[in-house]
Amino acid sequence: MARTMSNKTIYLFMVPTFLIKLVRQ
Repeated sequence: MARTMSNKTIYLFMVPTFLIKLVRQ
């Protein structure tokens, strides 16, 4: 369960970061 939560947290963190990078470009 801990691993799935970590994966979800990483995914939720990476998606906004990716969007911000695209917007900044």
